[in-house]
Amino acid sequence: AMRVMSGEMSGRIGGWRAGIVRAMALVEATIDFADEDVPEDVWPEVRVLLGKVLAEMETEIAGTAAARRLRDGFEVALVGAPNAGKSSLLNYLVRSDVAIVSDIPGTTRDVLENRLDIKGLPVILLDMAGLRETDDPIESLGVARALTRARNADVRVFLQDGGDIATP
Repeated sequence: AMRVMSGEMSGRIGGWRAGIVRAMALVEATIDFADEDVPEDVWPEVRVLLGKVLAEMETEIAGTAAARRLRDGFEVALVGAPNAGKSSLLNYLVRSDVAIVSDIPGTTRDVLENRLDIKGLPVILLDMAGLRETDDPIESLGVARALTRARNADVRVFLQDGGDIATP
């Protein structure tokens, strides 16, 4: 925000504009004076100018995604089979009983979102349906939504039932 207020972004955009205007002038000169001798081939310079503008714009766009995550929050998906402890972990981390915890597989069907602040970083914890094959049409919708949200999350934490872990 301070860099924007100081005019840094305006300066950057002004540079892009100057590069594009110079490239346009070179191309237009080539078109306008096609039947006359133009002293040099302008295309290498046009390519360099436009390539530089494009690269700088792509860098700026990539930076906005990171800034958006810092402002809106990083999504962390809690993923695993039913009864792997996803809802219990969510409740523990948010220090509240926001998710129903049950021994019945398939209890969580919707994606539950809970915001946390971890050392100044906004984090959105996602608790979701356990991943499994099911004949229940409602649970199947929940599993499909869980897969979609997990794929799109910034971080996926895979939980596994402690009984599934081999111990030495």
